[in-house]
Amino acid sequence: MLRTCINIKQNTDIKYRKLIAFLKRQASGYKPKKSLTFERGVNKFLAEAPNEVLSFYEGCLIICSLWRLSL
Repeated sequence: MLRTCINIKQNTDIKYRKLIAFLKRQASGYKPKKSLTFERGVNKFLAEAPNEVLSFYEGCLIICSLWRLSL
């Protein structure tokens, strides 16, 4: 839809190869920012959670990772 609108209004045909090459050049050096709130929440959970809860979550993570490896 965007390609059609640009083609009609500006009489310019967009080539996808050129667009992809342009986007790759623009994205070089891009580093996404970490979510500080998520990181703070995880650190707070690890610091304040009782050992029983941590053991349960560690067991769940191990089981899930083994399940994914078996697929």
